[in-house]
Amino acid sequence: MKRIFTLGLVMIVMSISVNQVNAQCLGDTISQYTGLYGYVDAMGVSASGYVATAHMGAISLYDGVSWTNHTVTGANEVGDIAVDDNKKVYIGTHYFGFIVWENPTTYTVYDTNDGLHSMEMAGIKVAPDGKVWIGSFGGGCSYFDGTSFTKFNSTNGLADDYVVDFAFDDAGNVYIANYNGQISVYDGSGFTIITPPDVNEVNGVAYDGNGGLWVAAYSHVANSFLMHYDGTNWNSIAYPMQTYPSHIESDMSGNVWIGAWNGCFKFDGSRWKVYTTNEGLYDNQVSGLGINDFDEVWVAGSDGLSLLGEYSEVKGAVKAGGNGVWEGYAKLYKKTNSVKKYAQYDSVGLSGGNYIFTNVPVGSYIIQAVGDPAKGYEGYTGTYLGDVELWSAAKVINVAFCDTTYTNIDIDLIAKVVVPPGKGYISGHVKSADGTRAGSEPIKDVDVTLRKVPGGVVKQTKTNDNGFYDFDALGNGVYGIIIDLPGLKLDTIRTVEITDTDTTYEDQDYEVDSTGVHAGDFSSIDDYQIVSGSIVYPNPTNGLLNVHFTSSIDGPVTIELLNINGALIYQNKIDKKGDLTNQIDISDYPKGIYLLKLQGGKSMKIIKVLLK
Repeated sequence: MKRIFTLGLVMIVMSISVNQVNAQCLGDTISQYTGLYGYVDAMGVSASGYVATAHMGAISLYDGVSWTNHTVTGANEVGDIAVDDNKKVYIGTHYFGFIVWENPTTYTVYDTNDGLHSMEMAGIKVAPDGKVWIGSFGGGCSYFDGTSFTKFNSTNGLADDYVVDFAFDDAGNVYIANYNGQISVYDGSGFTIITPPDVNEVNGVAYDGNGGLWVAAYSHVANSFLMHYDGTNWNSIAYPMQTYPSHIESDMSGNVWIGAWNGCFKFDGSRWKVYTTNEGLYDNQVSGLGINDFDEVWVAGSDGLSLLGEYSEVKGAVKAGGNGVWEGYAKLYKKTNSVKKYAQYDSVGLSGGNYIFTNVPVGSYIIQAVGDPAKGYEGYTGTYLGDVELWSAAKVINVAFCDTTYTNIDIDLIAKVVVPPGKGYISGHVKSADGTRAGSEPIKDVDVTLRKVPGGVVKQTKTNDNGFYDFDALGNGVYGIIIDLPGLKLDTIRTVEITDTDTTYEDQDYEVDSTGVHAGDFSSIDDYQIVSGSIVYPNPTNGLLNVHFTSSIDGPVTIELLNINGALIYQNKIDKKGDLTNQIDISDYPKGIYLLKLQGGKSMKIIKVLLK
């Protein structure tokens, strides 16, 4: 029966001592957190960096800045704990129930009468879709969707009822570690069982980000070893010393981490690195292991935690027109998962025409520099590394293992194109798509760029609280409206043509969802990024159609125009790289919808075109 309780001790802010210890690698640091409620029985880490620990009935929560202590009545024996990116904490106990704590003063307890699979829980993980998966010793497992539980055991698909760990891949599959030496793979509708060879126990699983699986295994004959499964073949890897793993995780850079009774081990695919008290680890006996999206590794031990990071320094100059930019800032965006999504990691002001990011963890990054328009840089656009105005074309910096400094990562701001003023006006909204335009939520502070076609950036703005943007006083010409959201692909660029008679274009809306940014009526059918910045204008057209794109491939790009029935009415091949424009006259063809296809090698892009 679901029960709601008030916390016994609420939000006592901890004064925790932090000691930083230099590790073997010059770029390594280990920070020690003490003052927690005694021995750390279990620990959970969210993707964005929240940390929760449990000891007896005490819960400690880290919000990225400070720690707080709380007591939970009845949670004296904790099997495992997890925390999500909303700071909601999930506690699996032995015999007291499954506890959900989501506000500072109360928590909710669920038991088997509420649909929970077992009262003896172990191995709690939060999936990317928000479901909380809960294992047990003998009762199978279940997932909690925030309201109810869905149960699984050996009678409906699980290989075994002893479940100790979970892992999740990019396709939505759940890998369930069964203690008996097997792995149950749940695809949302049913199970597939995979069995590592010569394994008696599976102690944990981790997804490698590339379609493979890491397994912490044990054999009665060969003792403990690490295994990797690529979907077809198994490969066994010996640990650097005799150990018994209790935890396994993988980071965003493809490394696998092992927590054991005698230290923390990292394997990068070819070599091992060992962290013990000799390197600054707080305690050798690891009781918890967690990694956030910034590749910071949290290691729990007796009476404290260690935060392990392999940090580097990234710095460079920012120039505009050959001179250093003294007023402005630089943003650092980090790749957060295997699907090439980026999130802002840090922002620093410019000093003496330079920027510097310190304590940058291992990972892939893009950098953007912006000059302060109020300080004389209104004529320059915000520019990404590689001297481009769009994140999707930016150069990526890969901060690697044990590298300490990345210098001369310079950026030259792009000058805006000056066009004669006129009577043109363009406006629209950027909204979060939910399937219905009326119910969409506005998105504020989105970068919107107006680009002359051909030409360059003319103006930039940001959406307001209502997701609204506008550009006025525009001279005649063709303009592309670009939405720049790091990590989200812009599948089609809206274009308009301002003339003496056509001066006003309102409702140039964009919608944003998890797959990208969409322009609505003339969205791309398929986009494999053969070319960047593909613009077809004017669209709709009265007859003359311009195809503008940037090609970086080796070999020709074929341009084809087909009618709605698939019949070819135009074809041209352009065998060169760079910024290209191709004009097509379709004024003699019937009004209606046509398909413009750009193809090179195995890549293709198709865009709908309307002839009016």
